[in-house]
Amino acid sequence: MSVFCGYDGEKPPDLNLYLEPFLMELKPLEENGIDIDGKHLMIKSIASICDAPARSFVKQIVGHCGKHACERCTVVGETISNRTVYKSMNVRLRTDESFRVRRDRLHHNNVPTPLLRLGINIVKCFPLDYMHLICLGTFKRFLRIILNGNVAEEDRIHKLSPDMIKRFDDLIELLGEYLSSEFNRKGKSSKKLNRWKATEFRTFFLYTGLIILKEVLSEDEYNNFLYFFVSMRLLLSPSPTKRQIKFANLCLRKYVYEFSILYGDHHLVYNFHNLIHLTDDCDFYEASLNDISAFPFESYIGEMKRDIKGTIKPLAQYYRRYSERLHIEKSHPYQPTETRIVDSLRENSKADSFIMLPNDSIFKIFAMKTGSEVIVVQKLNITYDDDGSRKEFFLRPMPATDLNIFVCDGLCNSRTFLPTSVLLTAKKCIAFPFENSENEDSKWLVIPLLHTM
Repeated sequence: MSVFCGYDGEKPPDLNLYLEPFLMELKPLEENGIDIDGKHLMIKSIASICDAPARSFVKQIVGHCGKHACERCTVVGETISNRTVYKSMNVRLRTDESFRVRRDRLHHNNVPTPLLRLGINIVKCFPLDYMHLICLGTFKRFLRIILNGNVAEEDRIHKLSPDMIKRFDDLIELLGEYLSSEFNRKGKSSKKLNRWKATEFRTFFLYTGLIILKEVLSEDEYNNFLYFFVSMRLLLSPSPTKRQIKFANLCLRKYVYEFSILYGDHHLVYNFHNLIHLTDDCDFYEASLNDISAFPFESYIGEMKRDIKGTIKPLAQYYRRYSERLHIEKSHPYQPTETRIVDSLRENSKADSFIMLPNDSIFKIFAMKTGSEVIVVQKLNITYDDDGSRKEFFLRPMPATDLNIFVCDGLCNSRTFLPTSVLLTAKKCIAFPFENSENEDSKWLVIPLLHTM
């Protein structure tokens, strides 16, 4: 929308003045459209990606600690252990109309937001960004409970023993070696939890945490995590279906409800409550949570910082560098390139050699020459139970194999050839070693990378 330079968390003193240039440019485009290359295009504002404090500021509503803070429903919070919690999960939803007429006056600040001048759904067009809500919010809180026990006085009983914390750290280091090149950060120890980045939390709850938490949590606690895990795998898949979104919503509601029983209802703060509304965004935008997250913008903040040298007139510095880039881009237009999994595959690598075909066959690549029409592969044997069914790493809330997550015994003895054309439809995978509960030989847990599905 706009760039503001302040100090120590300072916000623009006048929201109308701050947003006026943005509104003066967007409003005529909404009403009249724009002509480009002989075509008349209509402009529509789709989504404004913000964290909770930014949303409350630009929408002029109460902050995330207020009792009427929920942006999606009219739940009223209560104070437990010096924090505002929201216990109710079945409350009347807010609508664009109810927001504009200020039906819940305690939800709004005194001055209406200037964004009401736009023709947008003021409730739905501000998605609940999962980077802040989950990665840096609910899941970070969960790990603080089990690793530090210091979120609240009552959480000490849930802290893992020193032996379990050591096991947690050992597995973080071990499994990090098997994370593919797409993961720039392989994970830090529990002692550096406060320094974990959002991508590290995401890597943990989508991949490594599935094995690590099974070893350190109780059965009830791990089963509760699985409701969260399954819902995130569904919502972060490239194109979740209506059925998957609905099932994910049921999983998240179950997760929030059981979490309050296991760890205490004093954890049902703003972020945890909003988990039950998260699927509404996927449904409204017909998109993955990745498509409406702040991750791309978080990366851009790093670029902005690199444009600024010293503390003298930082806003002017950024404007000049930004103008220079615009001039360069006009003379050398950006040409998007398609990302192919073959570009990141490596021969005989413990992290970058595994693929899964549409028929669920899993292979490790041993030889792949540029320009060759075939690749040399070795098949991984999927583990089967005595009844002939595929072995499941977990069964609830849905079988792991329904998410293309497979337990494998190991590699076949012989190698074979596959045409390179299979890479066009293949998914890149991660293969983690793990010890199963029956004290058999080590097995492999194969998990496809979500962005290649």
